[in-house]
This record gives sequence, C-alpha cells and structure tokens, in this order.
Amino acid sequence: MRVRRVREIDAELGGQMSYAFPTKVTNALGHEAYTQYDYYLGRPVDSEDLNGVLTNFFYDDPLDRLTRVIRAANVASAKNQTTFAYYNTLSARNRSVISTASMIMLSGSRHTLMA
Repeated sequence: MRVRRVREIDAELGGQMSYAFPTKVTNALGHEAYTQYDYYLGRPVDSEDLNGVLTNFFYDDPLDRLTRVIRAANVASAKNQTTFAYYNTLSARNRSVISTASMIMLSGSRHTLMA
C-alpha cells in the first residue's frame, strides 16, 4: 500500500486534476509528505510522512465520522491503531466518544492485539 503521488490521476475525477486539497507538502529542506483525500467527504484517507511512513484513516460510521486510524501501516514493528466509537442519545448531556489505542504486534503469522 502506498499513497498516490500528486501527478497520479484519480479515476473518479474523470481524468481531471484536483487542486482543492493539499496533496503534497514540501518543507524548507525539500522533504515531501503526501496526503490522499476522499473527494466526496473532503477528508484524508491516506498519508505518507517525510520518512515514507503511512497512516490510514477510516470513516465507517453512518455520519462519516472518523472510526479508526492506523499509524505506521507499512512498518510492522511500529504499527498501531486508534479506534473511535460514537454513542449518541437524544440528550446532549449523554453524548460521548470513546477512543481506544492499541499496538498491533506481528509475531509470525499471528496478530496479537495489545490494548
């Protein structure tokens, strides 16, 4: 998995380039970071930092809210995630968001989830 670069054309845009979102950021030293967006939601779905480390964002909620972030998706020894659960009630006082962070450790072919 990798983030599409700026010059790669998104098929959903019908061959047109999009300049609505910053897809490439270059710092004063010439290091580049990339972000890929869901053009319908206007939210990032993948990003690649200056070191080539990927972060994935998921919006699997009926209201398209952030539900999961996987950091270091391409670095097995550092891969970790945060999940978000939204509990909505009719009362504004009882609304809450629960965030859970965990480290995903890979040991052989088994995935061990540490919370």
